[in-house]
Amino acid sequence: MAAIGRPELVRSVVSIGGNTSAAQVRLKFGKPDVSPEAQAEHDRLSPDHASELIKKITTAFRVWKSEPNIAPTKLAKIKCPVLILAGDDDVISAKESEKIYQGITNARLAIVPGASHAVIKEKTQLVQALLKDFYAYPDYPLTKDPISRISNL
Repeated sequence: MAAIGRPELVRSVVSIGGNTSAAQVRLKFGKPDVSPEAQAEHDRLSPDHASELIKKITTAFRVWKSEPNIAPTKLAKIKCPVLILAGDDDVISAKESEKIYQGITNARLAIVPGASHAVIKEKTQLVQALLKDFYAYPDYPLTKDPISRISNL
């Protein structure tokens, strides 16, 4: 991750459904399957042949079984503003999102209710509002009465 290895190149990070290790993925990796809706969207948006979608999903499943592998202690090296965003029914648990949030000094956490790993599609307007707020005020997010991050002041 560039924010850890080359922080001078990164001004901000938005992590949607992110995790630090493959063990944190709450997903059974069976045979890749594509819903008719996902196939129709792919066919509408992608120049690739329809059969390419299964190949892409198969590759993603293979990668997700072993990556990422980020030591929690390395999160402290991230100095830029970070928005950790996830659905409350994401394949990555809210507990994992909270762990990432706690490991990064300049982070914000948004767990979106009624959303899965497809939070962008399921709660588009809410995600847009969160992103706009994050980019409008990228510096350390002070609340009126800081409690959880008071040690960062």
